[in-house]
Amino acid sequence: MNEKFTLTQAYQLPELFAMLTRAVAVGEHEISIKKRVKQRSIPQNNSLHLWASIISELMNMAGITQKALQLKFKEGWELPITEDFIKSIFRKIGLVMYGKASTADLTTVEMMEVYKLVDERLSQLTAIHVPWPSSKPPTYDGEKY
Repeated sequence: MNEKFTLTQAYQLPELFAMLTRAVAVGEHEISIKKRVKQRSIPQNNSLHLWASIISELMNMAGITQKALQLKFKEGWELPITEDFIKSIFRKIGLVMYGKASTADLTTVEMMEVYKLVDERLSQLTAIHVPWPSSKPPTYDGEKY
């Protein structure tokens, strides 16, 4: 027995219970429960693109550059560096260099070229350099960094 059930309302609980009863009657089963999360709607997507277009046009007309805007954000919000933040930089550079929005679309050579550029720039800005790791996390002085 391999069934899928989408529960959206409490009135469906008896139907779900009946399905579970049938499953138990024929043997052991594994049950997973996953909350569905709606993705943004098409109108939201259209609005996001329009909003970004209007904001960028107004900022360009005002002579505001990306660097100036980032500095203004930094003045107001001190946020810690996260893995997602670093990966977003990596994705943005991959998009600029190769027109690929996802790192999954980069070739092995492109991946290393993006890494070299990002690592070099981060090293210049922070004096922190991390060699490309193998599948095992690197250790320093016998401890994980």
